[in-house]
Amino acid sequence: MVERVGREALAFTSVAERRHVEEVVIGAAVAGGALAAAKLGWDRLSGDRDQRKFELRPGEPVPEGIERIALGQLDGSIEGLAGEGDSDRATAIHETRKSLKRLRATARLTRHQLGDRVFTRDNQTFRDVGKRLSAARDSRVLLDTLAELSERYPRVADPNGLAPFRRTLLSRHANSQRKLRDSQASEQALRDLRAARDRVAAWPLSGEGAAALAPGVEQIYRRGRKAFKAAQREPSTQHLHELRKRAKDLWYTGQIVRSAAPEAFGPITDDAHELSELIGKEHDLAILAETASERPDRFSGDVSLDDLLDLIEKRRRKLQRKALKVGARLYAKKPKKVARGLA
Repeated sequence: MVERVGREALAFTSVAERRHVEEVVIGAAVAGGALAAAKLGWDRLSGDRDQRKFELRPGEPVPEGIERIALGQLDGSIEGLAGEGDSDRATAIHETRKSLKRLRATARLTRHQLGDRVFTRDNQTFRDVGKRLSAARDSRVLLDTLAELSERYPRVADPNGLAPFRRTLLSRHANSQRKLRDSQASEQALRDLRAARDRVAAWPLSGEGAAALAPGVEQIYRRGRKAFKAAQREPSTQHLHELRKRAKDLWYTGQIVRSAAPEAFGPITDDAHELSELIGKEHDLAILAETASERPDRFSGDVSLDDLLDLIEKRRRKLQRKALKVGARLYAKKPKKVARGLA
């Protein structure tokens, strides 16, 4: 049944249409929390959605703001994994992984206040939970990357010629979803996040205005600048992946502090987002090429493995050039000067 419906999915021309059909396929193959407490002061000024907004409010004291932001990310994840929201399981896991990345960036931003022991403990928790939930999402990304490649280069990456390989990716995604369901990984993640919530609520935060976060901003920008220089010298997969992680840290940091200094951090935040997206696409293509090379039997004369690998390499080079151009603009300033923007 998976192969039959999978072949029908190839008739669609847009990523959205194919994604819908593929989710039906996967569903057929696989089928078979603490709420944030109300607080005094700032928390009375808004409803639940604004309460969890991932940014400091204008004039909001840093301790209250960072605690609100971190607990908001945790509570949303806890509710999703516990099935308390409107999202399905796959969406809840995807949103949890994004929240964990935001949490880790928030911890890095305040590391100078938390201290190494607290930072290391909670950062490791969030990292380990994210890894346990990653397999199903990673297999979904390969399907999307192949679909986008077919849309961009339909003559070379002909969907009909790629049908056998696509069915292999569909089967892998279905298996990863099944393993996630059977492994109890989300239940363990739920327990870990509930335990972490009490610890995060006790983070030793201090300061009033956003300037109290300047040391964290400086360190995050400095690490990204160092990663960019390494990628500029040698744009290897490893260096680019490290740059992407540092750019994401800066993007999340910018979202938190942008309201305090919009002129200084608006462009930085936008460039960091663009850079992480460009390198993310390049990385996904690298993984797709590696996966395809493992299954040469899934290719025929219509679209040979060499054809696909050459096309992927061409696309990766283009994304690398664009990413390095954005990175040069993003990391042109000195770290101390960027941090002074919060003054």
